[in-house]
Amino acid sequence: MISFLRLALLLFSFGALCGFLSTQEAVQLPNPKHYTVLDSAFADINGDQVVDKVLVYTLKEGVPSDDDFDPRPTVVFYGRGEDTFEPILRNDAVVACKICGGVFGDPYEGMDLSEGKMTFYAFGGSSWRWSRTTSFTLVGKEWLLTECKEVSFHASDPEKQSTEYYHKEQYGRMKFEDFE
Repeated sequence: MISFLRLALLLFSFGALCGFLSTQEAVQLPNPKHYTVLDSAFADINGDQVVDKVLVYTLKEGVPSDDDFDPRPTVVFYGRGEDTFEPILRNDAVVACKICGGVFGDPYEGMDLSEGKMTFYAFGGSSWRWSRTTSFTLVGKEWLLTECKEVSFHASDPEKQSTEYYHKEQYGRMKFEDFE
């Protein structure tokens, strides 16, 4: 009977440990020495009175790559006190690749953080210009897409803009880590 309890406890502990490692590994960068921080922002985004951070990474110059459309991982870290942070979420699509802005080059324009909200900005194009605002709101313990707005216009007539809002009916309940 004792060995059955030990086996059950061992299996439970192993399963919990594997689940934790899987979550942590999913948030980590594939090869951290190949990345550098493109941008960082700090704020208490989860409302626990401790400063959190969001880092946007990009490949370092000179790192060999298979294509120019390399992802730029965005990692959300919750503060645990005294300059200690825990990686919680990762998304590789919320910040577009460095050449995705067309002739304008890098489309990344920055991010804003506030309690319960993260917003990311992009701008690019050529004759036809575009901008994108993507916001996520903390609902319970999940970061959900709450705004995805794209504005486009022709350079010859910037006052004539076309605005497209993507609504929940189109994307459903989209978590930060699932956004594409």
